[in-house]
Amino acid sequence: YACQSLIELSRMPHIRFIDVREKCVVTIQDANLATVRYAALSYVWGKLPSPGSKYHNVPTLQLDTSTETTLHRNGALEGGAIPQTIADVLDLAVALEIPYVWIDRLCIIQDSIPDKASQLGKMHAIYNAAFVTVIAAAGEDVHHGLPGLRPGTRSATQKEIVVVDKCEPDCAQSHEHETEGLSLLSTLEPIFRGCHYLQSTPVQS
Repeated sequence: YACQSLIELSRMPHIRFIDVREKCVVTIQDANLATVRYAALSYVWGKLPSPGSKYHNVPTLQLDTSTETTLHRNGALEGGAIPQTIADVLDLAVALEIPYVWIDRLCIIQDSIPDKASQLGKMHAIYNAAFVTVIAAAGEDVHHGLPGLRPGTRSATQKEIVVVDKCEPDCAQSHEHETEGLSLLSTLEPIFRGCHYLQSTPVQS
């Protein structure tokens, strides 16, 4: 019964992915998620760009009834209109040789109530079956990108603390410790968007 439930969980009447090679949305009918190698993206949508911001005039790229046909054409996602976080995860998938990416913004018809209902109801299965899930937790919107993917996008560094030195190549002694040595990495300072919950005022009962 457990195996049967997993099989049923991974089946969907249809699902859309981004084909990272063809740079377009593709639809797979009668899909078995367990047989598709794809990455899923979890990210912060953010607020609409305010007037005067550098993203104010950037089109909001998403799948809806007016863009569905266009986004299914090869090369539809090429160009500069893709938000940085989405562009980064597509490039990451190419580097990892993952052919498809699932992103809610481009794989669910945003102005279709029936499509949103059917797809959102299976999001647990979509994330569960993903080969890898990328969690873009940095930044306040979809334009922030994935820190560290490109040069100059991450300023934080971790220091290595050597606990046990690595043995020299000509070492002939018998060791009980790890001959490859042992190092620890210092933790990064947390970056909070606001007051951390541990620093907030306790609620009086």
